Amino acid sequence: LDASDRGRLEEARRELEKATRSDQLRGCPLILLANKQDASGALTVTELKDKFHMRKMCSGRDWFVQPCSASTGFGVEEAYRRVVQMVRLPSEDVKDNIKETVHYLRSTRQ
Repeated sequence: LDASDRGRLEEARRELEKATRSDQLRGCPLILLANKQDASGALTVTELKDKFHMRKMCSGRDWFVQPCSASTGFGVEEAYRRVVQMVRLPSEDVKDNIKETVHYLRSTRQ
């Protein structure tokens, strides 16, 4: 996301909302890269979270907004680390489902 292009934020929000409603992406982790943080007037992470209604839009999935700058490299390494972390560590719902399944399987063996 070009965090400095305020004129296209509504379009970006609509596209993100469309993606989060997709059946193929339901429950998948989401990292929004807030690019161009080095540009004057770029929206902060807090501003983007508010304008995009991220908590509401991304309920039911792990998500994170990462400030970055592709031209300077700021935040890019952290974004990769977040991706790895989110892929390795399932959400609490998934962990609960795994625990319930294990409990059920153990109870059927008795």
